[in-house]
Amino acid sequence: MNDAPSVPSPLAGEGGPRSGTDEGSKNASGNAPDAKARRATIGQARALRRSAPYTERFLWDVLRDRKLDGIKFRRQVPIGPYVVDFACLRYRLIVEADGPHHDAERDAARDAWLAAQGFRTLRFTNEEIAAKDWRIVQRILVATGRPPPIVEA
Repeated sequence: MNDAPSVPSPLAGEGGPRSGTDEGSKNASGNAPDAKARRATIGQARALRRSAPYTERFLWDVLRDRKLDGIKFRRQVPIGPYVVDFACLRYRLIVEADGPHHDAERDAARDAWLAAQGFRTLRFTNEEIAAKDWRIVQRILVATGRPPPIVEA
């Protein structure tokens, strides 16, 4: 029997080997998640990518392709039993675009579970995103420990 640790294959569209900063591939106990549950969560993530509302598409345009100070974000990422809107695994940062139908109690439980896994969550309302409020970008940069850009008044 081979005792070498198995390395999960990359997510679809993420070609190449996984880096040492890709902690999202294991569950809280350090084991690979149940394959059936993982497939269901991945399917949900794919469906969410296809049906993203305007505010998520706008925010993704800001975050994608390392446009924000070279920081890599992924969209609709399965983490444990949840699918988060945007995740930067290197900084253990989650960015959520909260639409009008969010349950504060469920969000609090989800945020607590994600915090227990070492993630920080930033939530922005659709109104903040639609207003193209650049304070969102500043908050994300501060959360990663990078200085926000100087904005001239």
